[in-house]
Amino acid sequence: MKPLKFRLGVAKDVSTLVTINIDGAESYRAINLKMFKELTKTKQVLCAVQDQEIVALLYWRNDFLGRFNQWYLKQITVSKKYRKQGVGLSLLKEFLVYAKNKKVEKVFADVHNDNYASLSTCLNAGGLISGYIEGVGKTKGKDERVIFRFEL
Repeated sequence: MKPLKFRLGVAKDVSTLVTINIDGAESYRAINLKMFKELTKTKQVLCAVQDQEIVALLYWRNDFLGRFNQWYLKQITVSKKYRKQGVGLSLLKEFLVYAKNKKVEKVFADVHNDNYASLSTCLNAGGLISGYIEGVGKTKGKDERVIFRFEL
């Protein structure tokens, strides 16, 4: 794999970010367009770039449960042709360094319990399992998540 560079997403990246994040699910294009316009303005998207092409993205919230020294990692998405090459892990590790440099103490994330690639990525980046959320009502047994905590 060629070396990756990392940078914050900017307004001119929005279309690319949307395309990567929706992964062909066109019904999500409009909501992603609005979301990434806002996230690039607030500098809450980190991109992995290879040969001047964005190959993965990560976005977050600057608070967790009202605590501004704790962030919530919302999503990591890697372009299909770059998956299973360590891009997601490299992006997550870079993000954790970025957060630490911003004086963040902890980062939290939740991962679907059947998303083995993401579970492995979080564990390999030093994430600690902090809990488990089980779906309720119609989602019971369908929307189970593992909560990760990254101590910075």
